[in-house]
Amino acid sequence: MKNQGTINVRVDCQAGEFLTITVEDDGPGIPAEVREQIWEPFFSTHSGDGLRGLGLTIVMDIMKIHRGCVKMESDPGKGARVALSFPLHDGPLEASVK
Repeated sequence: MKNQGTINVRVDCQAGEFLTITVEDDGPGIPAEVREQIWEPFFSTHSGDGLRGLGLTIVMDIMKIHRGCVKMESDPGKGARVALSFPLHDGPLEASVK
């Protein structure tokens, strides 16, 4: 969101199995043509100097370490929603992107 907007953060416990942190905004959303690429290292829609394109790759690594999953939803012009789900119990679980 370039100028202004709203960011909401919500935390839920789902059936005692997962703790889910959801972050959503009312920004421009993520265009469908780049939605799959945003998880790739160094991918960025921004031009210019500076380190770009590692944020979501790092998020995926953190989720794998904690045996969680991340889900992204976005509609152009309607913002984006990212949900990070962490298991509340021990046991095998695979990190995934949805």
